[in-house]
Amino acid sequence: MSELTQKEKLTRKRLAAEEGAKALEEVAKKVVDVRANMARLRALRLAKEAQEVRTEICTSNQINKTKPKRLLNLSLRIAFDIARRMYAGGVASPSPAVLGFFVAASTQASPSPN
Repeated sequence: MSELTQKEKLTRKRLAAEEGAKALEEVAKKVVDVRANMARLRALRLAKEAQEVRTEICTSNQINKTKPKRLLNLSLRIAFDIARRMYAGGVASPSPAVLGFFVAASTQASPSPN
């Protein structure tokens, strides 16, 4: 009977070792799968962030292209209004150079009909 129990003990140890090895293989496989999934998700996140940066750069470039024209028109209107009020009040008289500046600047700021 001691031999039978000894064989049973050895069989149990062998089976436990085999099951342990299988469990370790499964865990290792899960670790590899999790890391691969993390790498895939990281790549997707970085691609999304890069696309957001590109979109932000494109939209900021478009906004910057339109703002100076608006500011130019606004500054010309303000300068012209100040000059008109000065000349209307008799503080100064417009010289041909001043009038030429407003005419040249207003034609540059406005879009051409071409």
